[in-house]
This record gives sequence, structure tokens and C-alpha cells, in this order.
Amino acid sequence: MAFEGSWYGNRIAFGLHYDLHANKNDTDLGAHVNLEELVPDLGLMAPQWIQTDMKGGPGLTSWFSRTPTASVAPGIVSDALYGWANAARKLNVPIHGHYAGLDDEAAWEKHPEWRLVPNPLTPEAGRPHMCPRSGYVDELMIPQLIEAVERYGLNGFWVDGEIAGYQFCYCQRCRDAFRQQMGINQPPVETSDPNWLRWVAFQRSTFQEYATHYMEAVRERCPNTKICDNYLHTYRDPGEPVVPSDWLSGDVWEDLDEIRMEARFMATRGRPWDVMSWAFDKPQGSDRGSDTVPWEIKSVARLEQEASVSLSLGGNFQIYETTNLRDGRLVPWRMERLGKVGDFFKERQDICVGSVPFPQTVVLHSEYHLRSQPVTNLFWGYDLNAIRGAVFSLCEESLSVELADEWALKPIIGRYPLVVVPEQDNMSDVMVRKLKEYVANGGNLLLTGAAAYERFGSEFLGVNDLGIDEDKVYYVAAGDGSTPVYSKTWRKLELTTAQAFSSLGKTPLTRAELCDFPPVTINHAGKGRVAYVPFDIFAAFNKLRYPMIRVFIGAVVRALHPPFAVKVQAPPTVDVVTRQKDNMVLVHLLNRLEGTLSAANPLGNPPPTEPIIVTALMPHKPSEVHVLYQEGSSQYSVVENPDNLGYTVKVVVPQVDIHAVVVFTV
Repeated sequence: MAFEGSWYGNRIAFGLHYDLHANKNDTDLGAHVNLEELVPDLGLMAPQWIQTDMKGGPGLTSWFSRTPTASVAPGIVSDALYGWANAARKLNVPIHGHYAGLDDEAAWEKHPEWRLVPNPLTPEAGRPHMCPRSGYVDELMIPQLIEAVERYGLNGFWVDGEIAGYQFCYCQRCRDAFRQQMGINQPPVETSDPNWLRWVAFQRSTFQEYATHYMEAVRERCPNTKICDNYLHTYRDPGEPVVPSDWLSGDVWEDLDEIRMEARFMATRGRPWDVMSWAFDKPQGSDRGSDTVPWEIKSVARLEQEASVSLSLGGNFQIYETTNLRDGRLVPWRMERLGKVGDFFKERQDICVGSVPFPQTVVLHSEYHLRSQPVTNLFWGYDLNAIRGAVFSLCEESLSVELADEWALKPIIGRYPLVVVPEQDNMSDVMVRKLKEYVANGGNLLLTGAAAYERFGSEFLGVNDLGIDEDKVYYVAAGDGSTPVYSKTWRKLELTTAQAFSSLGKTPLTRAELCDFPPVTINHAGKGRVAYVPFDIFAAFNKLRYPMIRVFIGAVVRALHPPFAVKVQAPPTVDVVTRQKDNMVLVHLLNRLEGTLSAANPLGNPPPTEPIIVTALMPHKPSEVHVLYQEGSSQYSVVENPDNLGYTVKVVVPQVDIHAVVVFTV
């Protein structure tokens, strides 16, 4: 049976993450970490669990570690970990430690034998990292984590600095293991090498073995300890979640879009999860690593929007807070602001956290396709444009969108009225077969990308190949006009059993200078239908976010007529998420408009949406219909459908400020 993780239950879902990354220049670490100051400041936010500083990237602990190989920061005046652990016990909340794992500058200096050896072509690249096969894990990391549990009573750890910044190691240990496992004498150093993907696969399994080892070793000594490795098994690391982490988490320092992606994917992993949102930000496009562009705390409304994404998908939410106060002080007015976000979250917690999917639309994020790309690190180098473009464009068309890899989707694919496969050229053969079976059994499939023709075949798609155009801009008819789309590859098609949809032009003219091949074909295959867009439409949308591309995609979806049980008419700036909990169907409405902080708008609330219409086809008459978390009177009607086909329930929500939920109790 797959490892399902461990958490504290749905009552603990709103957390605080605090870290300092102690360094050699600190002089007053822990000076203000005491019950008299810490407890009142934490009370202003009232987190339900806490994560606090232990060891950051510099490798120095902010506490008096007794592990023989430890590097203790010279500037400690009071044991901060002891103070935070006492405060957590006083507040009766669990406490975890923030621990930088393979990213450790102090261990790099003290133990050259533990060092990761970088690619010989780029010997100066990256931060000082430890080799995951070195003595670092058994001689420092595991003993130090156990020490923190046994001396301070920590409940768990959020391990940082690992897969997100992972570097491939070329030390002799790794070279020998690669030769033994793969039968290849020398590891490749360039992505063009035919053995490069095998080298990447070896490095991934090395990391998974390392993470599994330290988690199991800590739990063997301290069985109730909960452990998470930052960004492990999140959407840049798809595939079966084999490492036994208790929960999944990722600290998102980018924009709301990144949270929308991470939450949708983590929600499919079968483990507890949270999004960690940074409490602060810099302007988009600024140098995020520059000290001349300081961080500013986000508005309450923006953090509430980010929390709403996790809430809508049934997950937990924590906020990362830190300041330039190296003595451990929290800033009361900032904690009050985070407390307002906590009030928002906790009001919704009971009905939202722990919900399960109400299947509507799912986007395939194939781990096989992802890992066919010759990246130079494990996590951040993959091309995700098509995946992101699919999720965002479909969300803007008021569809409830999930994001699943092959591992998650294969067993449950038949539950979805619509499956979308965005330019996944190298998915597995098993997935291709599953998708064909899905359509044959009555499903609706949207395929994009020129290479899908080879993968699925002319008979299934109902077309013949007329050749390829490369590096072209064509104009796709959409709405009342046409929109330019660039694609690296365009597949020209001739219809056999399929029908054409829309038209394609060489110019913006919609009735002249048309191409002699269509932008979309729709074919009946068994009991279902497949729409084929033979170019990179979703990658184009993610790069440009042109509204008419989104309009075109929405029209293709509607032409398939997927039997959605819930349909929503909303502006493109509203995300729709359908979920289930107990005897309720939940339709979440999330307002993504940006607000402006001002004296008249101190929380930075966005402008409210225009009215939204939610229509649900229910097999039984609902016992109750209501709208939660939104002021103003909503209206609804219930109509019995002819021929015993259930009931149609229509709800008009006059506006959504940030997050509202339409609840159908059945």
C-alpha cells in the first residue's frame, strides 16, 4: 500500500513558518525569544502550528546543538529553539523545525569529504551542497534532527534547500554507483550525450534514496515525528510519490498563478499538503535578489486570495514570515495582519479543508513527457508552458480544473467529463491506450500539439497527415475576429471521419486568405469524442495570455459538449473549483482581481466581481442551497427535469469579494 503520510487532522490547517538562516555576522540571535515577548506576538496571528528556525543555508544553528559535527552560530545570546518550543507548548500547538538539508555552507567548509562535486564543465556553479551519498546525512543531519526532537520536543521538520536547488554530483561515490546501477563507465557531462537522461534518472533516484533514508532513520528513533521535504513530489516533480514524507509543501515566492498550479497538483498526491505563501514580495520584474529592492509585506486581501486557493482544493495553508530583526523579535503590526488572514481562513476551515474532488475537467501532466526533457537539474529547468497554459486558459473559461500526472489519473480517468492533454508528446504508451479507452467508453478528450498525430493515429483522430509547417504564425478564428498564434510546429490535416471546427488564416482576415487545413478537428471514436488542435495552442496562451486564444479554447471545449454537472458563468478573473465534502457539493468562486491599498481600502480588497451564475444538474432535489462567505442576497431556483433526469438548480451570486462557496446539500 502506498505511503499516505501523517498529519494532525483538519483542525490544524493554518500555520506560521519563521526562519532566520543564522549566519556568522549575527551578534544577538535569540535575544528576544522568550515567553514574555513571543507568546503575545504569536497570539496576534494565532497559528494552529508553527515552524521555526533551526539551520539555514549558511549551515549554522540558531540553537546550542550538541551534535559533535554541528556548526553553532557564534552570535547566539539565547537558545532560540528552546524559546520557540516553550512558546508552542504554552500555546498548545505543534512545532516543527526549519532545517536546510543538503544546502550547508558550514559543513562544506569543515568537511571537504562530504562535498558535492559539480559538473566538471561548470565547476563554479551553484551553492555549496553536500553529496547525498556522503557521511553528511548519517554524521550530521540525522543526529541533529533526533537531537532536536529529544531535547526540545519538536513534533516534526520542514527540510529545505534540497530538490529545488539540487545539483548533480560527480564525486567518486556517485560515479561508482552510476556505473554499478547503469553499467556505464563515465557519467555524461553534456545534455547532448545519449546517456544524459539515464544520468538524470540516476540522480533523481539518488535523491529519493537519500530522503527516504533520513526520514526512516529519524522515525525509527522518534516514531511520531512528522517530516516534509520542501517541493518534493510537487508539480515540477510528478510521478508516483515514493518518498515517505508525512505531508507535501512548497514555499511559493512568486505570484498567485504559481499557487494555483502547486495546489492543484498537490491535491492529487494522496497525502496531507499545504502551500506556504511568503508574507512579503517585491514588484514583478524587479531583481528579487537585490538588497536595493527591499521586500514589502503583502496586503491582507492578497494573502486571503492565496489562502483561498488552498482552501478551495481542500488543503492547508501556512505563511512564511521573517524580518531583518536578527534578535528573533516578531513585528506586532505584521502579526496582526497575518491574524486577519487567519480569521479569514478559520471561518472557512471546517467546510473546506479535507474536501475531495467533484470531477469535471482534468489536465494531464505526464511524468514521462516531463522527464524526456534533458534538463540540467531536477526541478526548475523543465518546460511547463503548455501545462500552465492549459490550466490557466481553462480556468478563465469558468471550468473547474484539476491537474494530475499519469500515476494519479490512470485509475480514475473515467470519472471526468473532460480530459485535456496539452502538448504531451512523450507520454507513456500505456497512457495513450488509457486515453483511447476513455474515449471509446464515452469520454471527451482534447489533444493538442503536432506530435499527437503520431501517438494516437489517423483512425482515432479521423484525419490524414498533409505535412508540417514550422516556425509559423497563423490566425485562428475566435469570437468576432481572429487571433495570431505562433507554434514551433503546425500539423496540416485532411479530414476523413472527423469534422473541422473554426478556421485558420494566413492574415487577420476571417473570410479571405484562409489555410486549406483546419485548426481543430472533432471525431467520434466509440461512444466518445476527441478534439484535436494540431499545434502548440496552450504554450502560446501561457506565454502571451491573449484573451482571444482563451476564447478559442473555450469554444473548442463547448463543441465537445462534455456533460458537466456544474456550469458557471463568471468573468475570466474568477476561478471555479468544484469539490465534495460529506453530503455537500461545494462550488468555490475565487476573485483574482488585484486590489489597491489605500486609506479607504486598508486591507487592499480587490473590486468585487459582477454577478455569477452557477447551474447544477443534480440527481436528487437538494435539501438546501446557500452561499457562504459573501454578503448580499443570492437567489436560486430548482426545476425538475423531464423524463426523471434529476433537477436543475440555478444560483445567482450577485458578487464575490474574495472567496465564496455555493453549497448544495444533498
